[in-house]
Amino acid sequence: MKICTQNRSQGTLTVQRRFGLGCISGAVAHAVFYLLEVSETALNVSMFLFCSVEGCRLLTDKL
Repeated sequence: MKICTQNRSQGTLTVQRRFGLGCISGAVAHAVFYLLEVSETALNVSMFLFCSVEGCRLLTDKL
């Protein structure tokens, strides 16, 4: 793998750097995916409350 930097025109990444960058990218991807899953679950739960019988009863009680 070649990388362009400001100080050097081209250099190779060491195994340790590739491993570290892979760990960082995996952690970032996991964090983003987890947040999306949590928000999707929250939306599904809120939609289920309005679609269920109990949710409809609660909605009509408030009206």
